Amino acid sequence: MKNCPKCGVQLPDDAVFCNNCGNNLSAEPQQAAPAAEPVAAPVNNATLDSAVEKNKNTKIGMIAIIGGAAVVVILLLCLLISSLGGGYKSPINDLVKALNKESTNYEDFVNAVAPDFVATACFDLVDLIRDVDADVIEDFEEDIADSLEDGYDDWADDYGDNWRISVDFRDEEELDEDELEEIQELYEDFYDSLDDMDLDDEETYEDLADYLEDYYDMELSDSQIKKLQKICEALLGEFEEVEVTEGYVLDIKLTIEGSEDDDDEKMDITVICVNGSWCIDLLGMMGINDIGDLYWYL
Repeated sequence: MKNCPKCGVQLPDDAVFCNNCGNNLSAEPQQAAPAAEPVAAPVNNATLDSAVEKNKNTKIGMIAIIGGAAVVVILLLCLLISSLGGGYKSPINDLVKALNKESTNYEDFVNAVAPDFVATACFDLVDLIRDVDADVIEDFEEDIADSLEDGYDDWADDYGDNWRISVDFRDEEELDEDELEEIQELYEDFYDSLDDMDLDDEETYEDLADYLEDYYDMELSDSQIKKLQKICEALLGEFEEVEVTEGYVLDIKLTIEGSEDDDDEKMDITVICVNGSWCIDLLGMMGINDIGDLYWYL
């Protein structure tokens, strides 16, 4: 066994990528992990096989970079479920619309709340993985659909079959320059963590291809490796040039009403304009500063 030089998690000797923080282990020599305050792993890292068995399509760093976009969307849905028991308002309106039609398609939710360039990268990667191994994506989509259906069933049990969610925009506060700068820095920090993964290095993708073949029996052709590199470099480029130009804190009241009961919850949600598209500030809401933080939610 060895330790990841970046986050300290214990890994098998032949690991190429850290399945906790995504660090490319082949890019730097092995170093001793810091003795103080080791980072706890969000999955059982006793063996790589146990992580693979738990969730084979989200525990590889390179895939989780973009697949994580769908994960944080589902987390937002969990937030709405637990709390209920055009323009800057469009992310929330689109999210409510998807819930009311009981959508089980994760793309509806990614499109509703994520920046356009993140959504594009997510869908491009899913298409690429589908070409390599359709079963991986089928399992991924089925897991998300099952989670959503469970949430809808819970609402039907609590409120009645004809439940419906509505949103009331009670108040809004425009973010000032200092607040926008703080969010901008958060996205820049996330870019730095992506940049540390050597996504612009061809050897990174060659190592990943070997890793996928060895542990997942997924064999990428040369053209597919190039496509993966192109997707990741495009995502990296967008994050490098990220601009948070506007933002609002929206004071909203979410109400769910059914034939048997109703409930409501007041909450503040921050929406921001990132690279020209409005989205919910998921990084800020969940305290995600880098790719390592994202793994805590996977």
